[in-house]
Amino acid sequence: MVPLLDEGVEVWRPVHAEALPHGRYRIVTENSNPEDERWAFSTGEVVRCEERELEGQCALVAVRIERPQQRECSRGTRGSSERG
Repeated sequence: MVPLLDEGVEVWRPVHAEALPHGRYRIVTENSNPEDERWAFSTGEVVRCEERELEGQCALVAVRIERPQQRECSRGTRGSSERG
């Protein structure tokens, strides 16, 4: 679920998302009505989600944008070049 902005009350839009490593999700649903609905998170953004109760049911909702995970370098190769 993605929160809608500028609605005057709390409103949520169901969306599809791709599960990524480390509990992150990429929103894949396109906003088919961007003139009337402002989503807090856009298609393609990677977000962190939390479980919340909405209308008496547990739902997974997007709560913040996640920065890309930094890749760890292999030992002995980080920032150096070997010369023989």
